[in-house]
Amino acid sequence: MGLVANVIEDAGVPTACLSMIPPLTRATGAPRVIGLAHPMGMAFGRPGDADGQRDVLRAALEAAAAMTEPRSYTELPFIWPEPRSAAIRHPDPPPPIVQLLTKKPWLLPRLVSGELP
Repeated sequence: MGLVANVIEDAGVPTACLSMIPPLTRATGAPRVIGLAHPMGMAFGRPGDADGQRDVLRAALEAAAAMTEPRSYTELPFIWPEPRSAAIRHPDPPPPIVQLLTKKPWLLPRLVSGELP
């Protein structure tokens, strides 16, 4: 994320990265990082919670606008309302690619290389 942000910044467009792992994002050299204590994949909040998602979006935009200097960092005040383990939801049944790789994990390198459609 931070590497792409730097390329965009080099083109003259200010960026801010919303991150659930701020130390990692900062280590990539991201120009501006907005930390958020939400589970991975749920940066803006719970599915179906439009009001909560809108609150996070507004706060992130306000934070980004206030970050005028590169290498800035701020933490949003939102706290996830349940244990992170409860936020991780796995589809039932898993997607076909997950089912295939569970049965045949040796196919993963072929998938990553693009050899496996």
